[in-house]
Amino acid sequence: MQLYKLSDQYQEAFNTMGLMVEDGSLPQEAMNDTLEAIGGEIQEKAKNVAAWIKNCEADAKALKEAEQELAARRKSIESRVSWAKEYLHTNMEQCGITEIECQLYAIKLAKNPPSVLVTGDVPKEFEVVKETRSPDKKAIKALIESGKKCDFAEITQATRLVIK
Repeated sequence: MQLYKLSDQYQEAFNTMGLMVEDGSLPQEAMNDTLEAIGGEIQEKAKNVAAWIKNCEADAKALKEAEQELAARRKSIESRVSWAKEYLHTNMEQCGITEIECQLYAIKLAKNPPSVLVTGDVPKEFEVVKETRSPDKKAIKALIESGKKCDFAEITQATRLVIK
């Protein structure tokens, strides 16, 4: 049975049998035994889910390491390609060669679109100001913890699952 179904079953049994214990139609021991049995199933299922999570985390870690190795290899190849292109470009320019034809491809030196090279101080009218704003959460937390009134934020604390 799925974990969520077991959890629902446990909650339903707790609610139903709790009322029966209150009105005296079910002994407390019977309720405890039933909840303990369901709780044992939940714990066993939770262990299996946790084992699956650990396996997936190990797979993800291995994939991440492989990605890093592939990324390093890709960057190395891209660096060599960049160097070779610059090498070819420089030598073609020095020799005055603008085009080379072969059966598989053509090699050409082409002009780039005109661009602006800034060589001095730019007047303010030609400047663009970029501004980013974000809340200073550390300062807001300190404000709230100091006991001062803060109607625009609150401190929350969530839980997380830890599998060791």
